[in-house]
Amino acid sequence: MSFLDKLKRVLEDRHALAGISAKRPDPGAQSGVSLSPDPAAPDSSASTTGYDREQWRRKLRRAVELYPRTQAEFANLDSDEKALALDSDWVSACKQEEFTWAIRRIVADRVVTPSEHDRLDEIRELLGLDEEDAAAILHGVVSDAETVFDGNIEGI
Repeated sequence: MSFLDKLKRVLEDRHALAGISAKRPDPGAQSGVSLSPDPAAPDSSASTTGYDREQWRRKLRRAVELYPRTQAEFANLDSDEKALALDSDWVSACKQEEFTWAIRRIVADRVVTPSEHDRLDEIRELLGLDEEDAAAILHGVVSDAETVFDGNIEGI
């Protein structure tokens, strides 16, 4: 069975068990927090537009993906968040989702090195995520990856 066939089967089984009809599973479903924030969702500020929220999300995604080269951009994100008066729950969900994707990119090769551990911890701190929440996200992603790859992730 090819990797993509196995991945499809695992995702279909998970969706069938959870009663989910979406194509992309929500990585925060286990913790009760939706990690798929909608940039067009209403915000607490009437002056903040969907465009502003989407641009902020893109900056966040870029900062996390290119870290450590983009370390200084995290301060700008915090300033923009305050200036745009973004909803704190929405911002938290965005940060958790980007942290989840950072973990997925790291475990994709099935090996997590000590420097990658350090990088994840630094990203977690810059995003202001709680250690317990970050650990829960990490274990969820690693569990999913081990199921998909049918083997252990080294270095966890």
